[in-house]
Amino acid sequence: MRALLKLCIVIGVIFVGYYYGPSIMSRLSEEIDKAEQKQVQPEKPVVENEEMKRADASTLHTAIGLTKEEVIQQFGQPSATYPSAYEYEWWTYQGNEYYIQLGLLGNKVVTGYALGNHARMAPFASGKTYEELNAMYSFQKKVQFSHRGNKYGVELTDADVIERPIIEKDGVWIQLYIDRPTGKLSSVRYMDAETFIKMRSYAFTYTGKLPTPKTLSAEEQKRVDDGDAKQILDVTNMIRKRHQLSVLKWNDKASHVAYLHSKDMKDNTFFAHESPTTGELKDRLQRGNVSYRSAGENIAYNYTDGIAAVEAWMNSEGHRKNMVQPAFKSLGVGVDQKYYTQNFIQ
Repeated sequence: MRALLKLCIVIGVIFVGYYYGPSIMSRLSEEIDKAEQKQVQPEKPVVENEEMKRADASTLHTAIGLTKEEVIQQFGQPSATYPSAYEYEWWTYQGNEYYIQLGLLGNKVVTGYALGNHARMAPFASGKTYEELNAMYSFQKKVQFSHRGNKYGVELTDADVIERPIIEKDGVWIQLYIDRPTGKLSSVRYMDAETFIKMRSYAFTYTGKLPTPKTLSAEEQKRVDDGDAKQILDVTNMIRKRHQLSVLKWNDKASHVAYLHSKDMKDNTFFAHESPTTGELKDRLQRGNVSYRSAGENIAYNYTDGIAAVEAWMNSEGHRKNMVQPAFKSLGVGVDQKYYTQNFIQ
């Protein structure tokens, strides 16, 4: 067993909370170390339409609570929509320098996510340092608040405070995703109190009622999983643009292989790159008829959604290497409930 472990290039990080214990792992195929590490030039900027410009000029902090009609007026029509596991529907707005998602529950915006240099994350700014933000908001490990007559306590781990601190401003809960290697702000998630409690991204204590999202049918869950996979591709590509790398194309065959591995881990209750039934990454790619010169794999478990998994991958050296590897050209993503798999292909 020890000899087997020595042969595996595996990076593992585990976060543990009272309600929350996500895990991530990465693997890089042996071939990638032999491949040329040439810098790939980013694709030329696309021409943005007027709807994208309206999204670019708006802010998400003030978008919480907007009606659907107000969203269309201020942001335009979304480029894509995806269901979520928390009852709201994601509306996506994407340009060359920004990626914005608004979560609508019924007729109201209850959450938002912003990534990119022009994402207008006011009162924040992409690239602002952790030290600057901490000086402004004094990040805390423990937060207490009341909502609808119930009392809640939130406790962050030491890693949480550094990588994803939380603050409350004007009734909006704001989660700051920090790129730990650079010490700079990567992206921002905004939530109203009800959504913040439902998602339970941290350890929670409570007195009274604990709001929980509805149980999804198998068909509803599949739509959520498929949407998560596409969002993981989008966020990954925005991060690659930040690093002056070309974007990855969607790879259908690799996505099917990734989905089958996520499903395998869920169905057989394990979390690893090597499967008892399907073997290693190279075995799965061969079985799925995926041609490659080199390949890499990231896996994650028990994150709130694909966005959270991507930001966690970027804060782990092995996963980050896959995410910003210039040699990779396409990406396959497969999600099955709380199991996430990325397959990078050259």
